[in-house]
Amino acid sequence: MKINRMETIEGFLQYDPELRFTPGGHAVCRMYLILNTGEVRYCDAWRELAESLAQFNRGERFVFSGQTKTQSWTGRDGVEHSRDVFEVRSFTHLSP
Repeated sequence: MKINRMETIEGFLQYDPELRFTPGGHAVCRMYLILNTGEVRYCDAWRELAESLAQFNRGERFVFSGQTKTQSWTGRDGVEHSRDVFEVRSFTHLSP
């Protein structure tokens, strides 16, 4: 997994956040953020931060601080896959 430097992104939630729990009981919140440029970023938040972000709804505006990580895996069909995931470390909810 490749980790990049800290950065800040701003945009709107494309869908309602999805809260799940790992087999070990850790919360993870998955979100898609539409940036002001129109680019869509796949975002994850973990533990207490995940539970806080799961309370928000589609269309709400945020500033996220964190790091982009490149995840790689091999599918069941043997094909290599990868995607960039922005791991949220802190956030600011902006008023509509």
